[in-house]
Amino acid sequence: MKLIATIYNSPIPTEGIFNNVEINDVQLIINSNGNYFSVKFDMTVEKNGNKVLLDTVTLGFEGNEGDEVSSNRTTTISILNPDFNTEIEESKERIVVALFDYLTANGGVLPTDFFFVDYGYPTGQKAKATFIGGELNSPKLFLEDPFAREWLLNTIVMKGEKIGVQFQFSE
Repeated sequence: MKLIATIYNSPIPTEGIFNNVEINDVQLIINSNGNYFSVKFDMTVEKNGNKVLLDTVTLGFEGNEGDEVSSNRTTTISILNPDFNTEIEESKERIVVALFDYLTANGGVLPTDFFFVDYGYPTGQKAKATFIGGELNSPKLFLEDPFAREWLLNTIVMKGEKIGVQFQFSE
């Protein structure tokens, strides 16, 4: 998996601006018990023919679906409270609900005025099923699911900023 920022303005004021900064998956760990999965990402820029490491982060995922101990955290969204009169501006109160509970109760349809509060966090089992690749014949990881791609852009924080602010998937 590769993300790129053609012009990267570091959120750290003393660092400045870099051209063609990349974020790549560089290490994948799956423990032998099958309940831990991690992916290490490096942010690099090429200078004088050498890759310079700007930052690194590892996402770790633990447990299987239904385990008492896991990295699972529910995805939540903010919606207008249906118990209030939404026609009156002062009554537009918002509530936070679990995304998948809302989708189940509403036939898979999201309201037009929602926003994500927390993108959640998957278990090791779910993460392994979401990331494609990471095998001897295909070592690079890929995310094809649009929600998973959006989740990654809003979950990885490098240099104090979500990578989705300046980076885009390039492959």
